[in-house]
Amino acid sequence: MGGMQASLSVQVAAGSDADQEELDRLSLDLRRELLELDVDSIVRAPNGPAPSGAKAAGNSLSDVLIISLSNSTVLVSVIQLLSWWIRRGMGRRASVKIGENVIEIDSASAEEKAKLIESWLDWHEKH
Repeated sequence: MGGMQASLSVQVAAGSDADQEELDRLSLDLRRELLELDVDSIVRAPNGPAPSGAKAAGNSLSDVLIISLSNSTVLVSVIQLLSWWIRRGMGRRASVKIGENVIEIDSASAEEKAKLIESWLDWHEKH
């Protein structure tokens, strides 16, 4: 991808029965797993509002990870890992924002996931 880089915001929610300690543990575990995918960097966003356009996580606590990457193959792996992470625990949710595009991974169809990846690639063509 010629050194181009993009950031995506991932809002994760642990479920309505999770406390802040559980959310912290899950976020750190997810971060470790994501780092194994050859992403460029991951930082935990300061506690603040969720990414604009992201759906509210209901009564569950949520956290936001900012992931920088420069490879569309890694983006596909990130989406797949998030889907797997959600299936491993009750009440887990994740939404991904790239530019103005936001998608709920837990309810995203294969077509919606492909559209998210396509939007990331389009962004690179324009910048």
